[in-house]
Amino acid sequence: MCLNVASTILTAIVCWEAYTGRLRTAAVVLLFLFPGLDSNDTTHCGTQQGRHYYASQRTGECDLPDEKEHHAAYKWLTKIIGQFDIEYEQARSTVATLNIGAYKSKTFDDWHMLAALPSSRVGLDWAQSVLFPQAEAGERVVVCLRSPKYWGLKSGKSVGSLFVRNVAAMRLCIMARCVSV
Repeated sequence: MCLNVASTILTAIVCWEAYTGRLRTAAVVLLFLFPGLDSNDTTHCGTQQGRHYYASQRTGECDLPDEKEHHAAYKWLTKIIGQFDIEYEQARSTVATLNIGAYKSKTFDDWHMLAALPSSRVGLDWAQSVLFPQAEAGERVVVCLRSPKYWGLKSGKSVGSLFVRNVAAMRLCIMARCVSV
């Protein structure tokens, strides 16, 4: 029993993924609630390659993963980025993702816990004090694709290059940023 709990905690720490991609410099940042948990994530986290992947991603200076680095993330991100009519290879160095919740989960029902987690508070504070003003000034494109109210945003409202579910406008803006970088 204790070994299973310890293993679960260690996996959560190793698989911590508040963001992917070049968050510090990405021309486009996509906002989500939390990273999903694929059936192979636990195995991936336990490998040398998986530990290296997560450690590298935590620097905020790595491209989005390729298929070899993290198959499940690659598959999911390819689908998400494809919505914007951008080739994944073109987006790898120009797009990043940011999650309010840093810990992978198949489902998320503890909405009240988001505000209580220090990692969530740090991420939200950085987004609201740094990332959102940059987007409002047109320095970056920020697109909220999930749970705008938890990010402190209003659904359907856009300011500068900060988009909340305004698909047509954000698609044009993202394509322009990803192609021109």
